[in-house]
Amino acid sequence: MKSYIRNGDTFLSPSEVIILREYCMRQNDAYFFMLYTMFLLFVKLFMRHDDGDALQLSNFEESHFVVRSKADQISNSALTIIIQIQNDVVDVLALWVDGKTERLQKCLLQLYRDVEVPEFDAIGHLLAHIESNSLVSGYVFPCKRWFRNNRNPDLLKPITYTEFNTDFQNLCKKLLGRPGPFGLHCARKTAYLFAKWYGADLNESMQAARHVAVENAQRYYQDAGAVIDMIRRTIPYNMLAI
Repeated sequence: MKSYIRNGDTFLSPSEVIILREYCMRQNDAYFFMLYTMFLLFVKLFMRHDDGDALQLSNFEESHFVVRSKADQISNSALTIIIQIQNDVVDVLALWVDGKTERLQKCLLQLYRDVEVPEFDAIGHLLAHIESNSLVSGYVFPCKRWFRNNRNPDLLKPITYTEFNTDFQNLCKKLLGRPGPFGLHCARKTAYLFAKWYGADLNESMQAARHVAVENAQRYYQDAGAVIDMIRRTIPYNMLAI
């Protein structure tokens, strides 16, 4: 995003992500639901800020979708069709990004359904966001003004980094009781934490993050390990199941 400023955003633990989701769900507010959905998508795909710069529905690659119909048949389907078939199960979505490491050639990222922890299922949240806001073309994550003005099509512009960062930081400081800092880059750091938490090694995490420099990947991975060790020392064992 054009207003992005690099900073030292912090990790969110799995339990903190759950806290964030529960709050956003309780608000019964489509904008807060979108904030959580956007954060979750960035976590699951290790996305950088510029990967999601003005992300549009046209970025999705329908030929790589995997959808199970009522008859449990596997088929490909366009995004606009998927969101109209409530009883279908979407196992895989795919989208093109052209972020930091893809300036000369776009990269196709695949998003898989999370069957173990529905609260972390980015596909389900993303499709609910798209369908509930009747988004059939254009930007995937609209600006706050669009939501607050009855979804006026003339105001349909993408959310900026500054706008996301401000509201996300306010939410996290309010809910998590620590100073952060919090911002969109939290998602990429949290992605490394999730990866290590669920057993991914350094090489697997590095490939998922599309990190070119090994030293950068090592720093993220080691920092994630330090955070996990701290969590395990300070949180009762029966709360670590997520």
